[in-house]
Amino acid sequence: MATHPDSLAAPRGALRWIRDVVLTVIVCAIASISVFAIIKATTEAHWSLGLVVTVLYAGATYLGLDDLRSRQAQRFPIHKGVAIVCMTAFCAIAVAASASLQLLRAGWAVYEPTPLADQAYVNFATYYIWVLLDMLPGLQASDLLSFDPSLKPKNAVAGVPVIAFRMFVLFGLLAALRVWWKGRKESNRDDQA
Repeated sequence: MATHPDSLAAPRGALRWIRDVVLTVIVCAIASISVFAIIKATTEAHWSLGLVVTVLYAGATYLGLDDLRSRQAQRFPIHKGVAIVCMTAFCAIAVAASASLQLLRAGWAVYEPTPLADQAYVNFATYYIWVLLDMLPGLQASDLLSFDPSLKPKNAVAGVPVIAFRMFVLFGLLAALRVWWKGRKESNRDDQA
């Protein structure tokens, strides 16, 4: 009994989609870890080198937002759009953590508890992951996961990177995500018409 070629196309399409999603997750994880590692290593080498790399990754974060808002991204498969969102968010976390670390090292920012020097960047990155999860509308992820903040800003200077990060998430990342999703829906309607 011969099988119809169309009956084989659906499982192949599903397997291809699963493969693409898994590869996207792996690439995002490796790229995100490398961003954190590069900023941490350069900051440990010298504060000025860490500052330069932080500024470069801040530019990459802006490019991620710009890419997400583009017409071309609206035609990407959903896993690629989600990958852009995740990479942009992780770059923003890495940049904010580096800014907080630089302010702490300069003695301008005060946090409670004061992070140990060798673990400070990881503590700040964890804190900004908490801030991001806490900001996701309707999910209450930090409450549901029992994920408490590891640090608490204790002066105005320490709060500046936190406020900047929150503004970036609200007015940058979530706004770009909304534009991308709306454009994606319109693009799908145009393709079906």
